[in-house]
Amino acid sequence: MAKFIWHNGDWVDTTGWTRPAPVFPGIIRDTMEPLRSMASGRMHDSKSALRAEYRELGYVELGNDAPTRNAPFRPDPDTEKDINEAWNMLEQGYQPDPTPRVSDGEFANVETRMIDV
Repeated sequence: MAKFIWHNGDWVDTTGWTRPAPVFPGIIRDTMEPLRSMASGRMHDSKSALRAEYRELGYVELGNDAPTRNAPFRPDPDTEKDINEAWNMLEQGYQPDPTPRVSDGEFANVETRMIDV
């Protein structure tokens, strides 16, 4: 199937056209606008310094290689034990205390805001 574009007042056949190779190399700089590291809260203006901090703290930067599916959830043994304990308590009839109301005074300093979106 032929492809045409409107260019300079005329239809031009673009079937089989490919973009020409760049005449200069692509340059990716190490500098960037300063940003705060989500891992430590420090400010960085160097990509390599930010990545080094992530590695030092044990994080893995995924970039565009992020997994497309989530890994199956497997709680650590302590969490699994806590969940099983809570489940057993509920099965034995445990009922947690009701949540206190704002009028009870416990949450008197809580500020509530409504936001229209």
